[in-house]
Amino acid sequence: MSNEDHPGAAPDDARVAAVLAQVRAEVRQRHAVAATGTETAQSLRVMLEGAVATSMLVPPTPVSHRRWLGRPIVAAKRFVYRCFMRWYLAPLIEQQNAFNRSVAAALRELMARQQELQRELAQK
Repeated sequence: MSNEDHPGAAPDDARVAAVLAQVRAEVRQRHAVAATGTETAQSLRVMLEGAVATSMLVPPTPVSHRRWLGRPIVAAKRFVYRCFMRWYLAPLIEQQNAFNRSVAAALRELMARQQELQRELAQK
């Protein structure tokens, strides 16, 4: 199909060409950043540290905003939690923590492997 078959196709071709040029420019920029490897390694390290820092779940702690009734309400909430909710939540929290630890370890391993491959690529 040509533009003669579809009179409204010319603006679409111009838009496609503009988007394609933008994509090519971004690909070139990413290749340039990947060649240096420093920005990528730094951002990966920061993301990994953030993931590891937030990987452990903590069981909920009851609190109250009431000044005078707060302590009895918190004590009642803690009693209810200990008696009725801990048996249900503790295994779930432990399972999620174990998963988070394994993902963090895998991410550390992947980051180390990527840095190793970047060093090998830089030597060639």
